[in-house]
Amino acid sequence: MCIMWLPLLVALGLILLYRWYRQSQILENLTDKYVFITGCDSGFGNLLAKQLDKRGMKVLASCLTETGAENLKTETSSRLRTRMREMRDFGVKVSIIEPGAFKTPACMVVDNYINNLNRMWEKLPAHIKESYGEDYLKQCIKALEAIPLIASPKTYKVPDCMEHALTAVHPWTRYSPGWDCKLYYLPLSYLPTAITDYWLGRSAPKPASRTSVDEKNKSD
Repeated sequence: MCIMWLPLLVALGLILLYRWYRQSQILENLTDKYVFITGCDSGFGNLLAKQLDKRGMKVLASCLTETGAENLKTETSSRLRTRMREMRDFGVKVSIIEPGAFKTPACMVVDNYINNLNRMWEKLPAHIKESYGEDYLKQCIKALEAIPLIASPKTYKVPDCMEHALTAVHPWTRYSPGWDCKLYYLPLSYLPTAITDYWLGRSAPKPASRTSVDEKNKSD
């Protein structure tokens, strides 16, 4: 019985070895390459700009603020140049990078999001508040508070994928850094839309009007 499975195991091993070898090939003359990166004030754009600068590539970093540009300059070499403008996609071939939850600066300022949510709630008309209900607001706040708890601190995984997409001879079409993305969100994305919507909707915050309708349907 074991002998019968041996050829399959050998074939699988050779396929995995070939995939690893193919994806490990890196472009030559990286120091001659220019890379334009947007959103370099913080987060993944900032990490990637510094990472590629260390590899010797010529980085053109787009920052939204003067402070972000100046801070990036102090942490990188003279090769890196900052640009105070954004770029629009036009005829650019891209690899899709779909990260899970990571502890970026934007992810860790949950209190700001909650404060903004509370301010928006206070400005809503009374009939809309009644339609959604206080419990809906509490559920949204609870979901925001959970983000830092489930987010991965290994933020390097995302710029590593970006670096591979830029420098590999045969980059992947899609990258999914983070176990939550690989094992949950990515598989969900391949399911029929109706099933995905149903599954995600089970844990999503429910407005009071929707809850009332569901309870009425159950009683009928």
